[in-house]
Amino acid sequence: MKKKVLVVDDDPTVLELYVPYFTMKGYDTVGAVDGPEGLAILGREKIDVIVLDLAMPGMQGEDVMEKIAQNPDWKKIPIIVESALGPETGRPQKVKERFTGRLRFEIFQRPNSLEKLQEMMGEMIAL
Repeated sequence: MKKKVLVVDDDPTVLELYVPYFTMKGYDTVGAVDGPEGLAILGREKIDVIVLDLAMPGMQGEDVMEKIAQNPDWKKIPIIVESALGPETGRPQKVKERFTGRLRFEIFQRPNSLEKLQEMMGEMIAL
């Protein structure tokens, strides 16, 4: 059975790149343009891994992660937090401090290769 990936990103270019790429790699992939849409999809579909943009207008990635952490049915889903915001912003470190021990997640720094992201996804799903 195919593993299902949810990509939550407000950048249409990212969705246009990630969704077909992961589908071609054998995943059942669905995209969401913002946090509320991503949470709605989580509410109605079984998701195996989430690729979540950190910086989005309105509901930020951290807000989505908080909602996931509060839901016992969702909090074990592995999350790849992806962002172009570098360590110098302090934001990735704040995410680590806030969610370590509460959620299973890794941080994926953009720009990076889709192959590296796929490798990270595979490792997280296998655990």
